[in-house]
Amino acid sequence: MKLWHALVFLGFAFIAGFTGILFKIMHWPHSDTVIIVATVLKAVAVVLLIAKLATHPKVKELLNW
Repeated sequence: MKLWHALVFLGFAFIAGFTGILFKIMHWPHSDTVIIVATVLKAVAVVLLIAKLATHPKVKELLNW
């Protein structure tokens, strides 16, 4: 997995979170479920990012893009 994949995954998680918030504002059903799923996706994405950064041999070079 590349760093780009983890960042895209995190982006999708934020989009899902914003969708859940909009559902909540509009009082649509299942908004709580969408918010919980988005939170779990964000947590998984952060763990993937940390794992990628921790296992990369050239962390300074990786972060210098």
